[in-house]
Amino acid sequence: MVRISITQLLLFISSRILDYPFFISSLNFLGLLLGLFLSFLWFSIQNIDYIRIKYGSLSIHHGFPLPREKIIISNIEKGNIVDDRFVLMLKYEKQVELGSKYISVDDFEKLKKELKKHINIE
Repeated sequence: MVRISITQLLLFISSRILDYPFFISSLNFLGLLLGLFLSFLWFSIQNIDYIRIKYGSLSIHHGFPLPREKIIISNIEKGNIVDDRFVLMLKYEKQVELGSKYISVDDFEKLKKELKKHINIE
């Protein structure tokens, strides 16, 4: 991502020096801004909590730009562990899958332990 931003910066500078049309320079500048934005997102992704359990609710991060999904724990009927993920069965016949590829092994075990306090896990 950083390489893309650097490449876009070089393209933008060269388009200004070589006197390209304004449209081409504008596209290069927009590409530069997008590359910088995506680079910052890439570096900050390590600081994002995938799953949070607070105040009787579970919130799940689905990635930018989607908002966190908030599930009230009392709305969870039961949970199943299928392969490497949790499948939560909610009231109103809805399912939510929590993949373990986003969670470390230790955190997956902590999550399982915490959810067992509130719901029945099969």
